[in-house]
Amino acid sequence: MTTEAIDDAMSAEYKPRPRIYFGTLEVDTWYCVLQKGVGKVLFDPNLHRQDDRRVAITLTIVPLPGSRFEEPTKRELIAESEEWAKIVKPSINALHSDLRRLNGAYVQAELVPTGRRYKTKEGLDRDATTFRFQAVFPDHESAVEAANKHFGTGPHDDEDSIPAPAPRPMPDTNAERATAQKFLPALWKASGGDPNRLAELIAKNPLTSKYFTLASDEVVAIIAAA
Repeated sequence: MTTEAIDDAMSAEYKPRPRIYFGTLEVDTWYCVLQKGVGKVLFDPNLHRQDDRRVAITLTIVPLPGSRFEEPTKRELIAESEEWAKIVKPSINALHSDLRRLNGAYVQAELVPTGRRYKTKEGLDRDATTFRFQAVFPDHESAVEAANKHFGTGPHDDEDSIPAPAPRPMPDTNAERATAQKFLPALWKASGGDPNRLAELIAKNPLTSKYFTLASDEVVAIIAAA
């Protein structure tokens, strides 16, 4: 134990590292209404007022192959919200892009606070975060090169950061999605023919919620066929 180390310890402050993500962006949008006690439900012009219609947006970054964290990072928001208008959309505009062109693109994004707080299941207060896009890459190789350059080499002890990719097989997401799709008819039956209930069941199922919403073509087809 040295005096210098003690002095450094007493003067040290926690400085959170930027939470940077590299990966493929998946975009899903659909019209909804915000229903008290339920949340977002599919907009129905026969049931809901036009003035209540909102645009629901789901943004999911699928990590590059070889990243430490394999699970996608997802944020759901409303286009008419302050979060979208003041944080997400300006960052997209700064890249001279839009959601249509970003869908399926390789991106770099940072998770930043929205200014909103929420409670976890454990009762802990947390800052809500959203994506602020920083770069778009023309292909996989460019994204990997940028990730390597950003994270550098050596250990990364920041649990929120994705380290430089290492060679690794690409997960078979098509097979998993096909498996998830097989659950949809059963969920529709369990919903009793109620689209709002179906949306809840899809969202509560870890597998179906990963690939589908009430606005997905496969879900719409099941409802239409009833």
